Amino acid sequence: MRHSSREYAGVPLDNPIFNRRAARNDISKAQLAVRSQQLAVTQTVQAKYEFVFRSKILDFYRGKPLQL
Repeated sequence: MRHSSREYAGVPLDNPIFNRRAARNDISKAQLAVRSQQLAVTQTVQAKYEFVFRSKILDFYRGKPLQL
């Protein structure tokens, strides 16, 4: 009598299809972070412009010639 053995191989699947929209939420958070960064850059540029503008106004009232 022959002894037959059976071997099995399996691959575990851990890929949830419905992960409570975590991927979509992560994408939304990343897009919000990018927009916030763009806003911060815009505000920085605007603050620099206002500083130069106000400095030139003060120079004008001090009698200094205007130079760009």
